[in-house]
Amino acid sequence: MVLSCVLVAMIFLGANNQPTWWIEFAWDANTENDIAGYYIYYKKGNQVEYEYLGKTTKDKTDCIVAKLEPLIDHHFAVSAFDTGGLESELSKDLIFRPGISGDGDSGCFISLIKYKLF
Repeated sequence: MVLSCVLVAMIFLGANNQPTWWIEFAWDANTENDIAGYYIYYKKGNQVEYEYLGKTTKDKTDCIVAKLEPLIDHHFAVSAFDTGGLESELSKDLIFRPGISGDGDSGCFISLIKYKLF
């Protein structure tokens, strides 16, 4: 299974014309028969530990995360879990850093490297 970014990192103007960033990423489905779904984890900046962000069913292999702060690294990882409750190791980081360049143009950094979960 591979975690990759289907980058849809967007900026739009929210309340008070402040920019709001979001990202959509996806991963290859696990082909084992007993897969129940996927857990999504998140950490911000220099946090050491991931926080649980949510889960999906086995048929949903993408995630949208909104309201990301600009100029901070946002790290995402995914694991698979089966019907018996066993969980795979976390994937490596998918890193997204939304930001605004000095000239007012929008810009961002994202790691587009694909990682194997198993």
